[in-house]
Amino acid sequence: GKEVLLVLPNDQMFLEEIRTTIKIERYLQNGASSTLTKFEQIKQAKRTELSDRKANAKIFLVEAMKSATIYVNGDKAQIGSKEVSSRIDDALGRLVSTVYHKLSYIDKAMGESDIRALFNESEKQITIEGTEEPNVHALADLLGFISTNSSAHMKTSMKTIMDRFMKAPYGFVEDDVEYLVAKLFKNGDISFTVNGSNITLLNKTPEEIVKYITK
Repeated sequence: GKEVLLVLPNDQMFLEEIRTTIKIERYLQNGASSTLTKFEQIKQAKRTELSDRKANAKIFLVEAMKSATIYVNGDKAQIGSKEVSSRIDDALGRLVSTVYHKLSYIDKAMGESDIRALFNESEKQITIEGTEEPNVHALADLLGFISTNSSAHMKTSMKTIMDRFMKAPYGFVEDDVEYLVAKLFKNGDISFTVNGSNITLLNKTPEEIVKYITK
């Protein structure tokens, strides 16, 4: 499963505080004798105790979490930090890396402005030797997915692409997926149809094509 599990040490202090707070809350909810002045005094004292007990429970729980054993997807994680939020952030980071292990395929975030720039290029950009085009692995996986569907005579919709590449193991955001589609189209690797009609740079303006992709 996709989970971060904290196994707390054998320290019952925070549990005892929580049990006590539950008992006090139940006592305060019983208003059978609420007309008695003495009972009101007891209730006020219990309210104060309840507040203290809750504060103690939080302190004890945080202390227990500092030395808790943390498992990420069932594997024991070696996390050196003793600060609770840092330990949890580290564990969640490892979970994301494990579940969305292709998230790094997006090495440069893209947006609608980048898509517009693609279709407004007057000429090919100069490629400097030794540099790599952004997001090449993501482009390859998307092209492979579309090609496989086409070989099986299956249509690939934008929704199908979003459903696949916004989930594990990818976890891409919508803007990135739209840019990948736009880039493949601009490169001539894929073609578009809308309501059965082919869409090309010859029969549609760049603005219309951008709207098809993003809207």
